[in-house]
Amino acid sequence: MADIAKSGTPSLCSIEPQQGDTITGLVAGEALGAFDACYIKSDGKAWLATAATAAVTGYVRGYAARAVAAGQPVTPYRECRVNYGKAA
Repeated sequence: MADIAKSGTPSLCSIEPQQGDTITGLVAGEALGAFDACYIKSDGKAWLATAATAAVTGYVRGYAARAVAAGQPVTPYRECRVNYGKAA
């Protein structure tokens, strides 16, 4: 599996996810960009999911709702549609 490069500013194109489709109470283990795919590491923090981590963790838990710095609260969305890149 290869990493996917983002371009432009990602934006939510579905309705706001329901409360059951968000993961609350997490802290970012590293800087995360808006709608970066993330997983929850054994330390309980949200980390950037890459092709390399997929082999270890097996799955993405959600997508960061906004850009955050390491150590900041983050709310990953589990069910949403996102626009990446520029419109054609």
